[in-house]
Amino acid sequence: MYRYRGSKATLSPATLALISADTRHYIEPFAGSTRTAKAIISDSRFNGLSVTISDTDYVIFLFWKILRDEPKHLQSAIWDLVNKLLLPEQQRVWYRRTRVRLRVTGAFSCPIRRSAAFFMCSHYSRNGVALPREGFHSGGWSDFAHLKDAIRRVGEWSELFSNVEILHSDYRSVINRYASPYATFYLDPPYQFKYTDSIYWGGMDHIAFLNFISQTDARWILT
Repeated sequence: MYRYRGSKATLSPATLALISADTRHYIEPFAGSTRTAKAIISDSRFNGLSVTISDTDYVIFLFWKILRDEPKHLQSAIWDLVNKLLLPEQQRVWYRRTRVRLRVTGAFSCPIRRSAAFFMCSHYSRNGVALPREGFHSGGWSDFAHLKDAIRRVGEWSELFSNVEILHSDYRSVINRYASPYATFYLDPPYQFKYTDSIYWGGMDHIAFLNFISQTDARWILT
């Protein structure tokens, strides 16, 4: 749905194979791009499974909540940005400013517009800046056909996630709340990185995280 460093789309089949047949509740405390959750929801073998996703990154949490609850308004807000950012220099200036504003409380008065800005920032490429009206171009929103398809798929993802519980909580709270013999947690914690242009939060205390999960009775899969 949006471009994300660390998406586990290619690992989804292997991850799903590890989920035991008696699992009734699937939980992702590090939602990120939610590609594994989507794979679960789309797989008929897991019909009836309850799904919960959570992220401490408020921008990511908000994006998924808006996508689930307000897909048409989100699509409209994204297209508003596409139509405003036609020139390369407009895109450069907007991206540099917006990737910072996304993290400032109160910088956006409208949560839908904030989510649209996050979506567009995630599709921005540092390799170039052109935003063509048709065809393909390696730069800016690098593949306009791909971008249009991603905007269209907002509605599809919204339907898939209509019954998904979406939380803004840290992994400890989520695991403590939902741990049971019939719950499976998929843990994909954020990497340590220091990209100066990143729109994602980077870094966490991995030692504390490993100590916590090693002492819990919860059933988990870690990547």
